[in-house]
Amino acid sequence: MQQQDGTAFNRALLRRVVNMMGLFPVGSLVRLNTGELAVVMREHPDDPFRPQIQLIQDANGHNFEQDVLANTWERDERGEFPLAIIEAVDPQDTGIEPLSHLEHGSDGPR
Repeated sequence: MQQQDGTAFNRALLRRVVNMMGLFPVGSLVRLNTGELAVVMREHPDDPFRPQIQLIQDANGHNFEQDVLANTWERDERGEFPLAIIEAVDPQDTGIEPLSHLEHGSDGPR
């Protein structure tokens, strides 16, 4: 639906539905366009497609040594979003307990 936002779907209506239902609730395990796994830590108030996340595993399935926060709403020097969520992941498929990561601190956004 996000990819067709504004073309196949009414943008304002789609945003209202997503805001009511929530797209990536806090504590959700997600896969990024980089192949990394992350836990949603905080929703963005204006863009439910771009929450704050905590990186859990790299693209090769290795755990990060430190908790690393990242803001998927931040743009790079070209004005593009380097991090984007591509799918929600079932924690049972990974053996990761995402809620345990909500209890840990972090080193701040990357």
